[in-house]
Amino acid sequence: MIWPTIAVIALAGTAIMAMKPRQGLGLFLFVMMVYPRYMVVSLGTIDLPAHRVLALFLLVRAIMEPGLLASVRRNALDYLVVGLYGWGVLALLVTEGTEVLENRGGAFMDMVLPYLAARVIVRDRQDIITAAKWAAIAVFPMAAVGVTESFTGWSPYAYLRANAAWQLNLEGTVRMGLYRANGPAMSIIFGLLFVAVMSLLPALTKAGAAWRRAAYLSIAASIIGSLSSMSSGPYLGLVVFCFCAALIWKPSLVRPVLVLSLIGILAVEVGSNRHFYYQISRFTFNAGTAWYRARLFEEAIKHLGEYWTFGYGFKDPGWGPSLDDRLTVDVCNHYVLLAVTYGAMAPALFTGILAAAVARMRKAYLTARDAVIRDTAWYVASAVIGFAFALWSVGLLSLMEGLFYTMIGVAAGPAFDALNNGGGTPRGVYSNGAARTGPPGA
Repeated sequence: MIWPTIAVIALAGTAIMAMKPRQGLGLFLFVMMVYPRYMVVSLGTIDLPAHRVLALFLLVRAIMEPGLLASVRRNALDYLVVGLYGWGVLALLVTEGTEVLENRGGAFMDMVLPYLAARVIVRDRQDIITAAKWAAIAVFPMAAVGVTESFTGWSPYAYLRANAAWQLNLEGTVRMGLYRANGPAMSIIFGLLFVAVMSLLPALTKAGAAWRRAAYLSIAASIIGSLSSMSSGPYLGLVVFCFCAALIWKPSLVRPVLVLSLIGILAVEVGSNRHFYYQISRFTFNAGTAWYRARLFEEAIKHLGEYWTFGYGFKDPGWGPSLDDRLTVDVCNHYVLLAVTYGAMAPALFTGILAAAVARMRKAYLTARDAVIRDTAWYVASAVIGFAFALWSVGLLSLMEGLFYTMIGVAAGPAFDALNNGGGTPRGVYSNGAARTGPPGA
């Protein structure tokens, strides 16, 4: 069934071209949050979900805006994101041949286009606030979907799933008496969608009294929506995000927390008969799946000499007998997935993206002259760190990849350039001239 997707592309694409770029970015976030990735338009062997086509519309609209490109200065994230994509193309050409170029076209639309669009558009506080408004509007119905599906097992997406482009099996999984909500994706991805957009929502506290109330309500709705997934990956990402975000109230605790975390890891390594990453099983719904992920990591290290150059491509690694006797390996770790598909260079570049994003946000936080930009830098860094942990238990699929690289594009935007991030508002002062007397974000 392709007509709903054609209608979404036509209506949202027309709106994006007619809107200001910042509003178009907000609409793009909204569509990614609410419209399923499994509803596609098929052109031969190419499947085009709505967000892929809309990313192209958004980038074209950004390029058409006078003066928008002039504010863009290259930074490390540009080289790392394009480098990771380019390395993936090279590695697959070596392992799979030229037939992978069609696949890489889809990856370009999931990864590079959303990154470039957000990277060009986000120039100032108003761009951030506008994107946050659209994200908040999407969060409320999606949280309601999550709660409904979690308690009843029924989803308003049931009809679309039944008419999807490929067969889906997303129904009926129960944990602790509640169903795992899938929303417009699958449970793990659905939970992570909320974590990604939550980094923007605190900006609404600076958008007037009505939006200030909406900010707190949307953050609460995001937490509820993420919890409705009943999935350990999103829970880990949510907990890490909330913990890092809370440190904005006491930034001086960051260094002690890092030191204590390192000491804790070393203590577990010395005092336990298992490596520290096995202990994660004590905090998951299913200790068996946590054990599997730990063993997957160890198998990846054990066989590194076989694939470190260009990976196995799309072939199964063949580690099933060593893991749990399954016929195929479920590579449910994004770092390992990158390594076995493209070689060791890919997870190195991806880790570089995470590190560069956090470093850029740290510098923006320390130098920002505007409260919105300063605080958003902290929260985006918190979300990136949350994803860094969560991706140990899930791979970035198409829909989540698009939203993740949109978030990275926001971090790379001119709004967070150290020498151009406040529009003249002195650090520690709100845009209306009032001095900051409370903690950041208040």
